[in-house]
Amino acid sequence: MNDQELREVLIEAFQQLKEQRNAIASLLAEVGAIRDSLLEIGPKYRGILARHRKNHIRESKPLVVSDLRRLDEIIQRLRDG
Repeated sequence: MNDQELREVLIEAFQQLKEQRNAIASLLAEVGAIRDSLLEIGPKYRGILARHRKNHIRESKPLVVSDLRRLDEIIQRLRDG
């Protein structure tokens, strides 16, 4: 495998990793929101769930943005050679 082929494989791997990281972050926010909502379950369940989901997304967003930015930088460096 030459350098260009290796670079292409690495770009694809990091693109997949980026997509997976985004999916995992969304899933973790949802699980956290459901968990917190179930602790408070009652007639206002939908509102409680929406509130917790919003909070979990807000709390995790800086980490996700940072991770995705780092992956974009790695992908770009690999593309640039």
